[in-house]
Amino acid sequence: GQAFFGVASRRPGLSPGEQGTVSQLVALPGLFLDVDFGQSGHASGKLPHDESSAIGLFREAAKELKRGSQSLVVNSGNGLHIYYLFEKPLIVGNITERKQAKDFLHKFQKGFIDFFAKNGFHLDDTATLTRVLRVEASHNKKGSLHKLVKVVEENDVKVKNTQTPFEVSTKTIPHQQPRETTTSGKNEKSASLPNKPISFAKLRDFCKKLKNLENREFARRVFEGESLCERGER
Repeated sequence: GQAFFGVASRRPGLSPGEQGTVSQLVALPGLFLDVDFGQSGHASGKLPHDESSAIGLFREAAKELKRGSQSLVVNSGNGLHIYYLFEKPLIVGNITERKQAKDFLHKFQKGFIDFFAKNGFHLDDTATLTRVLRVEASHNKKGSLHKLVKVVEENDVKVKNTQTPFEVSTKTIPHQQPRETTTSGKNEKSASLPNKPISFAKLRDFCKKLKNLENREFARRVFEGESLCERGER
């Protein structure tokens, strides 16, 4: 089924399915881009043709903007979710911190948006701190086909959570393709929710434990306010 997580961690107490408001945010674990490609599920026609052309255009932009290596690339089914994770999460507990974080994210995305536009392509502005993105091993049902969400690249690199130039790393971590989720309805086991924030790597392991749950239960746990799928590592 479809499942999403809040990129910025939320305070406990949200209802199932509730995304939360900016006042309920705690920390932003990194910067991100949502790079659409193809025609399925998209309104804009000015998009890269496929995954290969989308990531190629992104890399050209990153090189020109001197952004260094990204931490994680996720194929969302109809696009790429690209993450630059911080060495330490950026705290967004008050109005001033949230404004600084939003300005940082907006400035980061605008460079890529302008580069895409210069080359005749569209890139969505998704610079909102309450943004939710798709969880690996879930399915994207937008469009005519149901597509598996999967990690396609992972790099051992973190960036400083300031507006200084990003550090470059080329060390790539081999990644195994995720297995399809199942909904057999038999011998289902509840996945326990840890009590401490986790990293994106642990997030994927945790969410994979939910693969035998019914889709509704899977989505409920991912969106639950106290779920680690909604929290970043401090």
